[in-house]
Amino acid sequence: MATDQAVRLSPGEYLVFERRALTKHEYVDGELREMTGASRPHVLIAGNVAYTLQTQTKGRDLEVYQSDMRVRIPQGPYYYPDVTVAPSPPQLEDEAADTLLNPLLIVECLSPSTRRIDRGEKLDNYRRIPSLVDYLIVAQDRIWIDRYFKSPTGWQIEEYSDLSERIPLPGLACELSLGEVYERVFPGH
Repeated sequence: MATDQAVRLSPGEYLVFERRALTKHEYVDGELREMTGASRPHVLIAGNVAYTLQTQTKGRDLEVYQSDMRVRIPQGPYYYPDVTVAPSPPQLEDEAADTLLNPLLIVECLSPSTRRIDRGEKLDNYRRIPSLVDYLIVAQDRIWIDRYFKSPTGWQIEEYSDLSERIPLPGLACELSLGEVYERVFPGH
């Protein structure tokens, strides 16, 4: 949701504002979108994904970030993905070291309020990042993950919906088990 503002902010004005703000805001087309709290399933899923990736990348030149690392789209918006993986050392926008420019993997957990944006606007914008090789959209109301990945012929999609499945992430030399992603999220799983 954009805030009621008479004046649109430039990217520089946004960064000055955001670095002083008490709450996080995404920035799209000069407007701010305040970030709201997350549900228990959302937090569990993001934590499970980050933990699994952190474990698999330990000792390698990769860094795993949770939702506080801002990502900038070339000549475009700023977002706070739920989980991001980047090379180490990462490429950062400036000396404040709080805005990532070269993610390899971005993960977003769907919620009713973000579903349209994550599958539309963010998908379109994330695919503009030259370094990005994988974008995962993870449902929190059912077992379902869409993997968008860059191939030699363009962006492709794979769908996963079984707890026994494993999602390959060859750009990171990792994989995600749906059983691990959804651990403790649904009763009986």
